[in-house]
Amino acid sequence: MHRRRLIAAMATLFTGCGQHKDAPRIPSHNVPSDTLVLQTDSAGNSVVEGFGFLVPVPRGTTLERQQPTGAPVYYAILGPKRPTPERTPDQGPSGPEPTFEVNVSIVTRNLAGTLDRWVDSLRRAQNKDADPVLGQIDTAETDNVGRRRALRLRPFCGDCDPAEIYVASNRRVISFSFATGIHLAGTSTDQRTATRRVLDSIRWLQ
Repeated sequence: MHRRRLIAAMATLFTGCGQHKDAPRIPSHNVPSDTLVLQTDSAGNSVVEGFGFLVPVPRGTTLERQQPTGAPVYYAILGPKRPTPERTPDQGPSGPEPTFEVNVSIVTRNLAGTLDRWVDSLRRAQNKDADPVLGQIDTAETDNVGRRRALRLRPFCGDCDPAEIYVASNRRVISFSFATGIHLAGTSTDQRTATRRVLDSIRWLQ
């Protein structure tokens, strides 16, 4: 349910310079800029690369390509699964679930004007068709992804606390969306911490 809500809201990434010579070899930067792939470096570490960025992720992370109707193709970066035994049946599943889920997509390939103007136009378009009381999205907040300035929108999603973060890269706008909930392992604090770690670890190549 949480993933479907997040997809509905969507409808509307250290170059090698200065790397120490005995550091693990990072996969080559030959990944097409409109694709994400999960690779392994020479030390056996997992790395997601594409869309003009690279990010190290925990071992056990998986990557899924999704193409929902009416929304851009996106890639779900899913953290390694673990159980949440402290959950009671009425709190959701206690079995192994991903520790985080970050959905990444290119939402426009020809940014005209500023990121601020583009995101605000998106926000106003979403608000136009949303519930006038519960569905309205507030003005974007400033954020950052891999030390690059970004803008965050908070769509309404009941108790799943979603966020959409937009970054301008090479005239494109890249979206990183995520939400807390019982579809993930751990507490909402655990989920936010794991997600933030991924976003902060991104190294932009473009």
